[in-house]
Amino acid sequence: MAEKVCLETIEINTILESKLVNALNKEKEWKDIKVKLATISIKGMVILNVGGEKYTTSVDTLTRVKDTFFTALLSNQWEL
Repeated sequence: MAEKVCLETIEINTILESKLVNALNKEKEWKDIKVKLATISIKGMVILNVGGEKYTTSVDTLTRVKDTFFTALLSNQWEL
């Protein structure tokens, strides 16, 4: 029985380590996005990858309507 508990503990630990690595990778992706957004001027162009399709638009277009996801994202209201 102790051996079974030990094996289950090892399996859970492996799963948790994998999830931690995944979370750290996602955090790095968000930080990279934040750096890229910080370098864009307010009239700059943005390339959006939507389902593998790339669309180009301006920050002005994305922030024209107030109180939206992009307005908040591009105005640094959120900690990325």
